[in-house]
Amino acid sequence: MTRYTLYLLVFAAATFWMAVAQDGTVLKPVSISGETQTFEIPSWGHDAPALLMDVPVGFALTRRQGPDFDVYFLEQPGDPAHRRMGIYVGHTPNPMASKSATVEPGMVGPRKIGWHVWSEEDQGKTLYFREAIVPAFFKGLAKGTPDSRKPAATDSGPQGPLYGNLSIHVWAQGTDADQVKTMAGWAKSIRKSGR
Repeated sequence: MTRYTLYLLVFAAATFWMAVAQDGTVLKPVSISGETQTFEIPSWGHDAPALLMDVPVGFALTRRQGPDFDVYFLEQPGDPAHRRMGIYVGHTPNPMASKSATVEPGMVGPRKIGWHVWSEEDQGKTLYFREAIVPAFFKGLAKGTPDSRKPAATDSGPQGPLYGNLSIHVWAQGTDADQVKTMAGWAKSIRKSGR
């Protein structure tokens, strides 16, 4: 079994899990300006602030809700390059990067990160991947973000608000390495929503 086949099996299992999760909801952009549309990404639970992300017009964003996480898929219907971007918001991201991945500097929102970059070949097709995990993404995201150690009215547990510890896991894939790099660059636009 090739690594690509294994990746497809893991992706199929994740897709099955997401089918068990709430059905996918297609989100509408909150604004469109020229060739750019802005999506609001509701963050998972515990009063976490929503996020905004700018992407080119023509891409659709779908939300899948799990029991303690959300996953968003950004795709362009009918895209021959099979480009897809995923954004996980939750407490336990699951890294997918190959052991042979290289690391390139980049940004997810205001945070400096390392993109894990690799490619996999199977049956004459090459898929390119980029992946980054940003632990505790919401801590200090912007002024006015509540201190994650203080209890919130919606939390009854001793930990207080849990959203300060939420991670963002972003990945991009496709058959064109430059397009995948461009997609990963869109993650730099992720920011706290003003709503």
